Amino acid sequence: MAVKVSVAGSGTTTASLSTVNPNVKISTIGIQGPAGTGIDLTTAGTATASKALVLDSDSKIDVLKSGDLVITGSSNTIGHADDTDLLTIASGTFTVAGTTITTGLTIGGTGVTSTASELNILDGVTSTATELNILDGDTSATSTTLAAADRIVVNDAGTMKQVALSDLETFMEDALDTGTNLTTVGALNAGSITSGFGTIDTGSSAITTTGLISGGSLDIDDVLINGTTIGHTDDTDLMTVASGLLTVAGEISVTTLDIGGTNVTSTATELNLMDGGTSAGTTAVAGGDGIVTNDGGTMRQTTVDTFDTYLSATTKTLTNKTLTTPTISQINSTTITLNASADIVLDADGADVKLKDGGTNFGRFTNSGGELVIKSGSSATTAATFSGANVTFAGTLAASSIDGGSFS
Repeated sequence: MAVKVSVAGSGTTTASLSTVNPNVKISTIGIQGPAGTGIDLTTAGTATASKALVLDSDSKIDVLKSGDLVITGSSNTIGHADDTDLLTIASGTFTVAGTTITTGLTIGGTGVTSTASELNILDGVTSTATELNILDGDTSATSTTLAAADRIVVNDAGTMKQVALSDLETFMEDALDTGTNLTTVGALNAGSITSGFGTIDTGSSAITTTGLISGGSLDIDDVLINGTTIGHTDDTDLMTVASGLLTVAGEISVTTLDIGGTNVTSTATELNLMDGGTSAGTTAVAGGDGIVTNDGGTMRQTTVDTFDTYLSATTKTLTNKTLTTPTISQINSTTITLNASADIVLDADGADVKLKDGGTNFGRFTNSGGELVIKSGSSATTAATFSGANVTFAGTLAASSIDGGSFS
């Protein structure tokens, strides 16, 4: 080994060590120069080309080689003779441009226990630190409108993949077609239940809808609705509905009946009278009592006094009618014919049966002590008085002939 020594000062001294025991190491070299002078061992240059030490222009070791190890100061790299920039060192950064083989790895004081196979899952990862921190359990959340093209991370048989929400929706819809273990859902705000769904049992919960309920039949306890009929399980067609018509094939029991906005206040007994009851009472009729009449299509109550006034002011003809003990104050007619199959009885409680013509008396039959008196003229002059079979004439008896008997 040869060593060239340059001494700064008044001259140059060169010494040569031609033979050095390879096992000899020089740990310290101390050179003391004259007072006020120094000895410079940093002369620029290379001790020997391609050897262990390479000095730069600042007299610092730029390249240090030991076997295949190469340390380059100007590029801050440590490497192999065939890969000199394998490691790069900077302030706060240590970069490995190759494969690291280690029996253990500690990050921030925490040992990494993952295997190489587990870490290989991250091969090709382009995520940012922020994205990876979300997987670490980030507590913050943003309001994001999801779209069909958005992705979620799934494990596809051991391979982590991003799957579009549209694919997840398709899967969930297919899975729900046979979701036998589905027991709880939130509010279902859209969709439909088709004919193959089966039984719907809501227990004691209510079913509410503002739309149309359409079905073949509806059975609620003992109430059955089927087609156009509503009834009881024992009388299924009790009511039949049609456009503008409700037919009840049974009895209606109501507390209040409203027809056209007016409550019906009649009792069942009163309404039954309109059906033609066979029984009749003996209630006295007074002038203020009402009689039901049809007034031009409207049913009304009219007082007895109103009927009396109307009948008194009109002329009515009674044909083939039987009047039993009627009270008749006056009969006006062109001709009155009394035709009785038995007797005609004139019963005047005033003792006189008067005969008039145009309102003027011309004769009278008077009851006198149970005997008949015939009176004549407007002044009712007695003409004949009967006593049993005897007749007494009050005036002159004129006759064209008298046959038999005696006169006195």
